[in-house]
Amino acid sequence: MRASEFSSQSFRRISYHADRSLSIRIDASIATPTRTIAQAPHAIAPAPHAIEHAARASRRAIAPAGDGKSLRVVWRRWALIGSKAGQLVDPHITSEIIWHLEGSTLTRDETLKSTEPITIRRWWMAVPTTAAHNESSLVSGRRMDHFAFSQDRTDLSITGWADWPLKISLLATGDTALGRGARGAIPLHLIYESWDMRLTPNRADSWHLVIKLAPLAKPFE
Repeated sequence: MRASEFSSQSFRRISYHADRSLSIRIDASIATPTRTIAQAPHAIAPAPHAIEHAARASRRAIAPAGDGKSLRVVWRRWALIGSKAGQLVDPHITSEIIWHLEGSTLTRDETLKSTEPITIRRWWMAVPTTAAHNESSLVSGRRMDHFAFSQDRTDLSITGWADWPLKISLLATGDTALGRGARGAIPLHLIYESWDMRLTPNRADSWHLVIKLAPLAKPFE
């Protein structure tokens, strides 16, 4: 089994409002597949000393699976918009994220849980892509977005769904900073967002993202 390598990073920011509601932004960068690699048993397992150092620095739990195909991270402290670099706050929200790699499919499952009633003013996630062409379809009642990389004859499909209502849209970056990346242009951002999302104390709410690479069956129209 062979899979294309993903280049990704993520960060999250939070801002408070006078009514104790808050805004959360999660950005996940997904670049074009950089090369084809043989899937190794420990392909995504970081070095143990690096995991221990990162966990101490941010007080989060990081646990890679023994087979190197999944990674579990628990976030309890969040960065505050406008604060000093490295300054974290506790908004009484715990986020547990599990990444899992199976063949050429990467899944991201996130569970949010709060210890008190909280309204998230705006929750959103941006998935930037270097692909310039998008097509969407409905599969089992869920929107699936396809991005074509004609030079590699590769189709990148992305599906997202949640326990709460999601608005899904495409943002064309144009000639802005959002469209400029280290590896070339980033013409499109796939956006998932929700407004006035309420978290009930001690109740788990989850959302899921599935990213899959496959050979391009035919060029997009």
